[in-house]
Amino acid sequence: MGEAYYDAVVPKNPSLRLQPHVEREDYRMGAEDRPQVIPKGAENFAFLSQFVEISEDTGFTVEYSAHGAMRAVYEMFGFEKEIPQFAMA
Repeated sequence: MGEAYYDAVVPKNPSLRLQPHVEREDYRMGAEDRPQVIPKGAENFAFLSQFVEISEDTGFTVEYSAHGAMRAVYEMFGFEKEIPQFAMA
């Protein structure tokens, strides 16, 4: 790849961009610091991703996000299924 590619990809005037919450998963947090998957009183919405509180699971994993989504669907639609545990490889 030549100079033309480099000129097209690299910005002429780069500037610093901060990601202030990139280390958020490493901070000590309490159960009250994150929303529940289905907040009290919610009837038609739920929170998803690694930023919700699932007390019996470990955060910042793909499985954590999947567990949150499964919990939201199971509870919102009244499924009587247990959320499976994912095996650690």
